[in-house]
Amino acid sequence: MDEGDQPARLPEGFWRRPRLAAALDSRHFGRVMLAYRTEVEPPVTQASLGRLLDLTQGQVSRIERSAEPVRDLAKLERWADRLAIPHDLLWFRPSGHSPDAFEAQEFPLTLGETDAAGGSDVRRRHLLKLTGGAAFAAPLGAMDHPSANDVLRDDRAVGWADVESIKEMTIAYRRLDNRFGGGHARTMTERYLHEDVLPVVKAGRYRAAVKGGLFNAAAELTQLAGWIALDLGENHSAKRLMTDARELGRSVNNRACAAGILAGMSHQAAFIGLGRNAVLLAREAQDEATRSGIRALVAECAVMEAHGHAIQLDGPATARALARAEQQFSSALRGDDPAWLAYFDEAYLAAKFAHCFRALGRPREGVEFAERSLQMNDSYARGRVFNLALLATLLAEQGTVEKACAVGSEAVELASEIRSQRTGVYLADLRRGLQPHAGTAAVRKYDDLVAATSRDPGTFSRRTAFA
Repeated sequence: MDEGDQPARLPEGFWRRPRLAAALDSRHFGRVMLAYRTEVEPPVTQASLGRLLDLTQGQVSRIERSAEPVRDLAKLERWADRLAIPHDLLWFRPSGHSPDAFEAQEFPLTLGETDAAGGSDVRRRHLLKLTGGAAFAAPLGAMDHPSANDVLRDDRAVGWADVESIKEMTIAYRRLDNRFGGGHARTMTERYLHEDVLPVVKAGRYRAAVKGGLFNAAAELTQLAGWIALDLGENHSAKRLMTDARELGRSVNNRACAAGILAGMSHQAAFIGLGRNAVLLAREAQDEATRSGIRALVAECAVMEAHGHAIQLDGPATARALARAEQQFSSALRGDDPAWLAYFDEAYLAAKFAHCFRALGRPREGVEFAERSLQMNDSYARGRVFNLALLATLLAEQGTVEKACAVGSEAVELASEIRSQRTGVYLADLRRGLQPHAGTAAVRKYDDLVAATSRDPGTFSRRTAFA
């Protein structure tokens, strides 16, 4: 950067470099400044950066060294604009941009915009239509909880009814996501999180006994938003939402919640091929899960660790982690599990075993577990696409081409009803597995089916910004 007030010309992907991504994840703009100054070519001085940001050299120095981050939104927005930081990487939402203008924008606890037009009620009615009303365990009247606007305007106390309402809405959004994919659930989930829930967490008035329930409910909803972001290929946003969820759980010392979120982060790291990250996150998750006393949760964390080892081609470590997962799962008392852990069953465990064997290059063993994974709850339509595509890929890799194409065709047809980038990743894996057999009649027929569908499953990349 010149000694004037013009920003440097940044190469593509500049803000996704590991050091800059870490600085952004810290939510401390001083660290962002320091990383920026040292990463641009050529590196710049504090005085030069100060001129760009309308600051003195001393102010830049203090901001970079301060233990407390700057929280003035106007300043943060102005600085981010001057440095040309992409909006989807920020931990705050610049003014003048609605949530719909962002790709999986996450919403921090430091913001609290409200919806004066009654949009929350409209979204709830629309959600009831989409789910047929069955998504809600409580009667319809239980959803008429005080909105964030009521709490912020009237300083109304937040009670258990509000907490239960957040839980019920999270269940509804999760079912919508599982059945139709993140593309269907995203907008409603993000708006509800940002406009109704996080403002209440920040500014609501509640007793200490209610705080635990409120923060846990908010953590589950935030984690769901992270899964939806991952499902749509927004890995950086997914990571930050998961981190937000983890902090919410930690703030009320909920070890089970923290373990579940860490396991989810490990799953995400494995999905994009970062095996070492997956192992480290899974081990931390196991520590929390062990302290919680929930064996099924320990099993989930152990199988996540196994997947991370498998990605790194460490067969012995994978075997040890799988054995630990199986032992913990077989001895679990499922009646003591939290409701949100219901998805982790024998079919889910079998699918993770299959992933491990595939990563280790052992498709024959993987097929056995992938077949078991199809004995799953029918409500997880997207998960069935994943498991069908996984089985088909393993079959292709062991040379059972016709069966691979038949199973893959079932996956393609089901995926056509689902809006999910992750289904594209699984189907792209299958397409690569079938490539050596491209001239066979079975593969040509499969390719014709893929071409006839409206979505292209072969363009999404796993590895972006989960460092």
